[in-house]
Amino acid sequence: MLDYNKYKVNIRTLTPVHIGSGEKYSQLDYVFDKNKKKVFIIDFNKIIANSGQEIIDNLTREIKNKFDNNRWNGEVNEFFRSYKIDWEDCIVNEILCNSIGKNEIHQFVSSLGRRYIPGSSIKGALRTCFLFDRISGGGLKSEAEDRIRKFKDLNPKELPKIKKYADDEICRLIFGKDAYEDIFKNLAVSDSEFYDNEYIEVIRAQSYNFKKARKDTSKGKVVDQYIEAVKEDNSIGTEITLINNEKFDFKHLIESVNNFSQELIDKEIEL
Repeated sequence: MLDYNKYKVNIRTLTPVHIGSGEKYSQLDYVFDKNKKKVFIIDFNKIIANSGQEIIDNLTREIKNKFDNNRWNGEVNEFFRSYKIDWEDCIVNEILCNSIGKNEIHQFVSSLGRRYIPGSSIKGALRTCFLFDRISGGGLKSEAEDRIRKFKDLNPKELPKIKKYADDEICRLIFGKDAYEDIFKNLAVSDSEFYDNEYIEVIRAQSYNFKKARKDTSKGKVVDQYIEAVKEDNSIGTEITLINNEKFDFKHLIESVNNFSQELIDKEIEL
């Protein structure tokens, strides 16, 4: 019989957090109300199904005429108003939002419209922290460097493959030579509880390349994205199950997270 422990864990967001599902809301999927400061997600297929052929033809023409550079420059709520379409009967969700412009919205991972943090995402983050801690503080840095060094003479044109080979080599060193020996098979993380809508907002996210920005601020910025995010300073529960083993325990796991987080913060301050 396996000897294991279950740990109830609360995850608190220190900043807005986005975990993408890979799906997006287009400009035709929502109506923004600047007075209520909300984005209303609508079932556009339902609107089409309830509309006459003339309205469908006019909307199709409107979309075609105002579509440019992969962006629709029309106003869907103005179109609904002019044709007296009651879009409020087709609302499927509403999200807090201060501004949006004419942009797509990257969706947060969800189940039946309710957002949550997947256990696989949490476990992946824990795995990264543990790997970093074992290399930097676990005395394996020199051995890791030796394993990577054998790839240095490969053709630079094969860089993506070289990175993959090096990554696999490091993972075998830290976690075990295969899935059967992987020490993280002893760890299971449940999906988090669901977030209520009041804790979700649409925000503008901007990515920066700090190294480029230090030389030229105009080169550091990446294109803006609008995303669904969990607001900062919100907590949600999940559960971690750990089979007791000699490789690591829960205390060691938490220390790894703290060490990695501190190192990441120090590095970003340095950049």
